[in-house]
Amino acid sequence: MDSTALDQALEKVRVAFSKIPKPVDIPGCEHCLSKAEIGELLATAPAELAEEKLSTYAADVFLTVGSDADFAYFWPRILELSVRDRFFWPDPEVALGKLRLASWEQWPDRLREPVREVIDLKFDDVIKDGDPDRIDEWLCGIGRCTPDIRPYLERLINNASRESVLGFINANQSVFSKNKPGNAFWEDAPENSERLVRWIKSGPAKELLSEAYGMQF
Repeated sequence: MDSTALDQALEKVRVAFSKIPKPVDIPGCEHCLSKAEIGELLATAPAELAEEKLSTYAADVFLTVGSDADFAYFWPRILELSVRDRFFWPDPEVALGKLRLASWEQWPDRLREPVREVIDLKFDDVIKDGDPDRIDEWLCGIGRCTPDIRPYLERLINNASRESVLGFINANQSVFSKNKPGNAFWEDAPENSERLVRWIKSGPAKELLSEAYGMQF
């Protein structure tokens, strides 16, 4: 990835969210996020929070802890740690899936568009890197927060190497036996899951499979 482009895009996110007020507290299950952990999160500037300090909150927000207000406050740092591959957990599918739970499509453009720019830059970088497993997890993450995954499938087929696309499809062989992708996180995005299944079985992806393996549909 062009590190300058990513740095600039992340800075746009930070600026866009800079007026989000610091929460007084973080509601939720004390067994999932203790008072001491909450105190540490709120006592530290978000940009300075280490991944291990933010990991539990980032994974559990909207499930057992947190609210829209505190999520918006911490989101720029969660996004940064995700795209820089700093989190051991949550995976990209989980982190990006929080956007859907936050109803981010209803956010004002000044908040939504900088986030989308960062995600697009990251996905382009993952495509260039060519690791099928990384493509799978980031595409699934995007599928969980984006209304329509098809533009990203077009990016994949048009910009990824032949080997990367075939590797990604091989990771999702279950579309042929079970009519669903291999990544279980797609279950929370049924419409995009169906779009992915149709994409693998038709168009350029179908032609690639026929050419590579002699598959007939």
